[in-house]
Amino acid sequence: MELERPPTGIIGATVEELRAAGPAPGILSPSTAGLDPHLATMACALPLGDANAALLDETRAGVGDDSAFAAVLAHDPFRKLGKFLEELSGHGVRRIINWPSVSVLDGEHAAALEHSGFTWAGELALLREAAAAGFATAVVIHEEAQIGPALEIRPDMLLLTPGLARRDPGRQRERAAEFVTLVTEARQTTEVALRVHLHPAFAGLLQAQLPADVGFIQHRSGAAEPVQ
Repeated sequence: MELERPPTGIIGATVEELRAAGPAPGILSPSTAGLDPHLATMACALPLGDANAALLDETRAGVGDDSAFAAVLAHDPFRKLGKFLEELSGHGVRRIINWPSVSVLDGEHAAALEHSGFTWAGELALLREAAAAGFATAVVIHEEAQIGPALEIRPDMLLLTPGLARRDPGRQRERAAEFVTLVTEARQTTEVALRVHLHPAFAGLLQAQLPADVGFIQHRSGAAEPVQ
């Protein structure tokens, strides 16, 4: 019997958007949902205002959808983590994810952020504390070496992302092939639910090559188009 692919979730700006999109796990991200997917992926490094304040504002009236993961920017110098998690819990938030994540960056971008203390290990520390406080968690990962550390916090979901797309179509195809290998390795390592961040540059290739039991999460804005 052929497996049916899980329904696609979205990265949405509002609780209503996620509710209208259906029961598939999605990400509530008021600060990135309306951005071009490339910019949204880099949002952890961009001066886009107070992402966590936007999340608190959007959830103030309650979330009402237990499947959605609230996008928490882990590196927030203006908030004490414990108090922030208490506020989210008071708004009915039960699931969080480290989105946007520095895990998808490399080269000079990653080095500059790491120098400033913006690290993927720091994001895992936030998720670990959230799990201890009773939140369900999802971890964004970008490469094979991150699978083991991500699973140590016993997440409910792994969100795998190919990261930033390059303009060279040849490199996009190569990266898509690498990413399929990453997903295969993750499936062999864990029974945790896997979902893929459906980056437009890789959408066609990934949809065709990934196993049917792997779900997708895509941006609400911008059509997902295959590489030519």
